[in-house]
Amino acid sequence: MEKLDIKNLKRNPSKIKNSLKTTGDMVIAKKNLSIIFPQKFVDKELTILDNICEILGIIIIMDEDLNYSVMTVPGKLSTEPNEIETVEIGDELFVKLIIEEGNAIFTSNKIVKNTDLIYQIFELLMLQGKVPFYLNYIDLYKVFSNIPKYTGSDVGIDTLGFEVLIAISARNPNNLDMQFRKYIKDNKDMVETTPAWVGLKNIYYSYNSTLSKIAGSYFKKGLIAAIVKPEDKSTTLENILRK
Repeated sequence: MEKLDIKNLKRNPSKIKNSLKTTGDMVIAKKNLSIIFPQKFVDKELTILDNICEILGIIIIMDEDLNYSVMTVPGKLSTEPNEIETVEIGDELFVKLIIEEGNAIFTSNKIVKNTDLIYQIFELLMLQGKVPFYLNYIDLYKVFSNIPKYTGSDVGIDTLGFEVLIAISARNPNNLDMQFRKYIKDNKDMVETTPAWVGLKNIYYSYNSTLSKIAGSYFKKGLIAAIVKPEDKSTTLENILRK
């Protein structure tokens, strides 16, 4: 099995853009390219692998020099790869679709709007915190802000809700107790530094107060989290309830 080292990958959207050309509805590869995405997309049936693959558009397109560009499309794209491989990146499995020079990397640049994808994407990326390594803080925001355009849903027209949830989920890569927004110093850090991601289902990290940990559906887990990681200061709601 092929292994890829993240440190060797170079984010270079202009080089990838210059490697593509549109002919009619098709997007053609002007040189050998690869599409890479997590195996979890297949496991969750967000992507179907076949002779003609239907893939979720949250992917990277990479050339043989390890230049890559990120797509943040919450919709299905069709492609006919020459080969399908499994690669290991970090400790996770990814699918690699190989598109040879002159072939269509996307057989159609049209996307069928499908609102059913919204919860599946939200559940995997936000609730579970399974965000692919290639999505930075801004990329994840773009995924959800693109929902109205690519699914036809009103969800995401007001992006404030997603902005708040992403801010809760994104953490200091060196200290999961610290939110990413408190770790970075400027916009450059926000783009160039990849946060660690904590799923919103994660009681230990996602909830700070004792009340929020034990008042939900997972009382046993919440109680353990409250004991292991006690709060420093009571919230206003807890003070009211004590009265």
